Amino acid sequence: MSKKFLIIATVYLVSVFSFLSGMYVIMARVWPYDHVMSVRSFLIGEREEQKTVKEKIENDLGLKPSRLLENYVIADSEQSSYQPVEIPDANKRRDSGLVFISDKIESGLRFIYGAFDTETAMHGAILLDDKGSVVHQWKVTEDNETNAERKDTNKYLHGLEVFQDGSLIYSFDGGNGLYRIDACGNRLWEIKGNFHHSVASDGASAVWAWRNHDMVKVDINTSEILRTLNIAALDKANPELDLFGIRQKDGDSESTWGHDPHHPNDLEPLLAESAVGYPQFAVGDLLISFRSLNLITIVNPDNLRVKWWRVGQWRRQHDPDWNPDGKLYVYDNNMHRGNSNIIQIDPVTMEANRVVKGDDFDFYSSHMGKMDITPNQGILVTSPKQGRVFEVSKEGEKTFEFINQYNHDTNEVLVVTGAKFLPEDYFDKNSFLRCR
Repeated sequence: MSKKFLIIATVYLVSVFSFLSGMYVIMARVWPYDHVMSVRSFLIGEREEQKTVKEKIENDLGLKPSRLLENYVIADSEQSSYQPVEIPDANKRRDSGLVFISDKIESGLRFIYGAFDTETAMHGAILLDDKGSVVHQWKVTEDNETNAERKDTNKYLHGLEVFQDGSLIYSFDGGNGLYRIDACGNRLWEIKGNFHHSVASDGASAVWAWRNHDMVKVDINTSEILRTLNIAALDKANPELDLFGIRQKDGDSESTWGHDPHHPNDLEPLLAESAVGYPQFAVGDLLISFRSLNLITIVNPDNLRVKWWRVGQWRRQHDPDWNPDGKLYVYDNNMHRGNSNIIQIDPVTMEANRVVKGDDFDFYSSHMGKMDITPNQGILVTSPKQGRVFEVSKEGEKTFEFINQYNHDTNEVLVVTGAKFLPEDYFDKNSFLRCR
């Protein structure tokens, strides 16, 4: 037997063994499956991630938060209308933020959260007064978690609720739990699990949040899980509607779920102060968004019966909101179409209007997105993929804008994931004193 033949045979057998071993690792999910998939995820990225390997490496080495950076260009004609806003304890590698304040701005506070790249935390929140000054700052992190699969530079601070005592309840998309911290950033409690997208107060002593495909109601003070509702149970409770199986793959005898068939991304209970506008619904009814289905629905949490639903007057939407005027407001991402919109829909007549038109405000965020309605019926819009928050008055005029500028020369901005309008007297008088 020639030496050349032995070499070819050895290479062939090693190749066959490696292939079969790889197939076994993938199918049985045994070691080193997790490591292989981590490398694959790093090289290929998430389905919706558009970062180069170079950007991922510089991000994961802590050189630059590339995974959390987007680009936004301010029109030359508007450059002079912005003033710098200094982010406390900002990392020296980032530029100051920018803020625009109209003389018609509605009096109140703007609470903004996302990636701020400070010296001690990548994510957090700032509280701006109506002059554009930072009056308080929160820093949040999961980097101190021993079982964290991702570093803070590789996930988004997304679900968040802020309370009058200055405490926050929040979760990270791609994170490990639901957390509550006090006004000074001290952790009060945590619940482990894949919480994502949304945290919303019930107006009393609990919040609703998504954990995987479960809707969970959590006691604010004790962290006790009070209720758990599942999408499968929601589907089963409404046999006359086939809202949730639209993206199933059909076989001869059964249907199976495709990738990410629902993508639940919001869950908000109807509060007593808004219920006057909705005689057909009850306090506590849940307003739910399923991105993959272009579906908004309202559900009775006691029996899981669907009371109302609408598909397709928006595309890949986020953050539907109740409002005392009896209309529903929806953040229409309008993915792949170049502009996003805020849509107002009458749940009785189904008449829908674009109350914030993306083309009018250079507004487009293909992913994520939050909004908040002010007491004067203005709309505070967060555009994560543009790193900005802007406010539109009832009359349709831009009255406020914050741009989370990272590098002026390259037009890079850090992602902001949400914002809330708060009255000037929202916080308890002494909420922040002990933090100083």
